Amino acid sequence: MKGLLLFIMTSIITGFYLLARSNDDTSYDTRSTSDILSELDELVEIRRVFINRREREADSLRRMFYTSTLPAEKIRLSFDLAMAESYISTDSSIAAINRGFELALSVNDSISAERFVILRAKEYFFHGHIYEAFQDLEYAQLYGIHPRNWFIYHNTSKIIFITIAAFNDYQPFDGDLMKEGVGHALEEMSLLSETDPYYHFAAALAHMGRGEGKAMESALHKALALMDESHDIYHVANTVMGEYYHNIGDLDRAIRYYAIGAVTEVRKALLYEVAIMRLGEELTNTGDYSRAHRLLTVALENTLNSGSKFNLMRVSNAFVECAKQVERQKYERQVALVIAVVILAIFLAIIVKITIDKRRELESLRKTERQLSRSNLAKDTYIWEFMNLCSNYIESLDEYNRMCRRKIAAGQTDTLLEYIKSGVMLEQQRKKFYDVFDDAFLILFPDFVKQVNELIIPDKRFPEPYNVLTTELRLLALSRLGIDDSATIARFLGISTNTIYTYRNKMRSRAVNRNTFDEDVKRIDAV
Repeated sequence: MKGLLLFIMTSIITGFYLLARSNDDTSYDTRSTSDILSELDELVEIRRVFINRREREADSLRRMFYTSTLPAEKIRLSFDLAMAESYISTDSSIAAINRGFELALSVNDSISAERFVILRAKEYFFHGHIYEAFQDLEYAQLYGIHPRNWFIYHNTSKIIFITIAAFNDYQPFDGDLMKEGVGHALEEMSLLSETDPYYHFAAALAHMGRGEGKAMESALHKALALMDESHDIYHVANTVMGEYYHNIGDLDRAIRYYAIGAVTEVRKALLYEVAIMRLGEELTNTGDYSRAHRLLTVALENTLNSGSKFNLMRVSNAFVECAKQVERQKYERQVALVIAVVILAIFLAIIVKITIDKRRELESLRKTERQLSRSNLAKDTYIWEFMNLCSNYIESLDEYNRMCRRKIAAGQTDTLLEYIKSGVMLEQQRKKFYDVFDDAFLILFPDFVKQVNELIIPDKRFPEPYNVLTTELRLLALSRLGIDDSATIARFLGISTNTIYTYRNKMRSRAVNRNTFDEDVKRIDAV
């Protein structure tokens, strides 16, 4: 039972898989489009290897032709050489055909001569000599086509008439060429079986000529299912399939089939074919300008090297248009790069400015920190000096009281009176006060004298360094501490208020800016 269920499930899955493959237009090449394009990029880089191989093949056939002595063999070698040269140089191919034609006439081989004329018509067509191609086809029909040449005649005529009609925008001709090309395709089908890829490819072209798109697509799928890359028309079938999808607007599938055809063209060194050109045009339409430009460069190079002038105008126009887009894209990238550089420069300038501002702010904060540290130190210093000064005053007052008691007890009042009148004690205490004040202030403002000198004209500045303040500097120091009352300052310094006014006027006269001197002093080392 389990075996039966497994068989049924396997059959269903296999059926779906086969159905999917039958409906999937990518079943002949299961790779993704991107993989095929990547392979094409690699092959394009080494395309000279394949061309050299084809040239060596032609050289080998040429040597065999010239060394052969049998007319029949030389005719066969001429045909093979013409086919080999056809891929890489139409001029060389036509030369080989003419030699074979003359040789066939010389031995009265009319069938081979007729075949060479038909083959030459195809080469003339790809060389761009359309009139000469038609002449050769008419010449071949002059006495009727031999049955052994029916296939090559209808195949060549089909290619020439349908290709000219399909490219009518680029090579205009009078007459209903498409109808005649379809007729040759039908005649070719009558010579083949349905197991032959040529049969279905001819059917596809006949459907194309009659505007039967879906039938054309189906016929191309049948043709591709019967062949691989080694087949003569594999690249052409893929190219025509790409053309079909291009016409119905399915650009993704068009690119895929053009790419498969282009890969085959590069591998086989088919310089006169158009898949690479059509792929380049399609990629231009989709905006892949870089790859399109590379492929159109190869297509133009192949066209010039092979002498195939039929597509020269079209590939040239496509190349020029793509080159314009590449230049425009390059210009836009350059503009974007310049804008990016400008934005980056502005961004860097902003960063540098922010960094400089932050460093300035940091230095300012550090300076403020140092000033606050000095303020804290000054606070401690002032407290200590104040306590020390008060202690000294108490000791001095106690010593003074003991001396007064001794003098009075000894009856030396006159001596005591003289001592008091001399003011020695007052001067000693005032000097002690100045020493304490100077030390404490210079600890708080170590650069005070230097900064005061910056506010004074050069020839009137105080000498540096200062360990002891003068009366003028003490006046300024008290002003810096916010003590502006003249009576208070007079008590501190032991001078009259008039003297204070005199000192102030004298200092202003020495200042660089008299109007702001007092305020400038108050801002020294301000937090």
